Amino acid sequence: MVIVNDKGNETNMLTTFQDFTQEFLYPFVGGVEDAVMLIKKLNEKQEWAECYKAANKTVSAKYCSGQEELVVFLNRKFNDSENSRFDTSLSSDDCLALLDKYGMSTDGKVKPLIYHYEKKEYTFRQGETLHNLNGTDYRVVEVFSPENLLLINEKSGSYVVGCNVEYFMRCPKYKGTDSREKFDIENVEYGIEWGHGVYLSDKPSEIDFAALKKEYGQEPEPDKRGIFEIEVREILSRVESVPAESLGEAIDRVTERYKNGEIVLNADDYKGVDYIPLEEQEKKL
Repeated sequence: MVIVNDKGNETNMLTTFQDFTQEFLYPFVGGVEDAVMLIKKLNEKQEWAECYKAANKTVSAKYCSGQEELVVFLNRKFNDSENSRFDTSLSSDDCLALLDKYGMSTDGKVKPLIYHYEKKEYTFRQGETLHNLNGTDYRVVEVFSPENLLLINEKSGSYVVGCNVEYFMRCPKYKGTDSREKFDIENVEYGIEWGHGVYLSDKPSEIDFAALKKEYGQEPEPDKRGIFEIEVREILSRVESVPAESLGEAIDRVTERYKNGEIVLNADDYKGVDYIPLEEQEKKL
């Protein structure tokens, strides 16, 4: 960070150390001794170093300690005069490119970041944690289909069905000093985005998970022979009256009677039938 004061008119610039010493400082002071003195002060202290060319013309320089200090400098907070300006023509191209990279203008304002997205092939797995590029982390409760996931917000505990979920690589993009679009590959992040979300309660008892799986799950496909496997499941049900001192004892007595063949369900106990397409993992069991 450099400030040149010429008769009360201050000019700010950003330069690399090499550009500052070779292209500006030596020609400015007109002598190596004064330049060396300023460089020595600059390297010894993490504060402003000042060099005089004349009583009314000085140059001040400081290493920038980080983005906060850079914003202060660009906002002219280090200037003593109201007649101050930032000169891009005297600044190093590398420094101006760095401003673009971090989305900052020469007046200290932060411009909204523009991102470059690349879709990546990815197989979602139950139990893994995924980072949503809006800043929220979700754990995969169930993979309904390759694109539809049942997720739980790791911070709030609420459930959501992410529909048409895709996996991306994202990095900021900016215009370089040559006006060509460039990518900030040092700040790459990976995460998901979805077409839309079905936001649910944080109480599992209030959620019909079976209905969600039926609605958002992937429809089974036929095997290589073009055949579907459908399970026919009949429902037989009967109520037995059992004297007992507790519910557990009653269940134990009914279980024993059923195992001993004393309770045999038949056509009179028929209550309905379900037709269930077998998924691939069920076929392998």
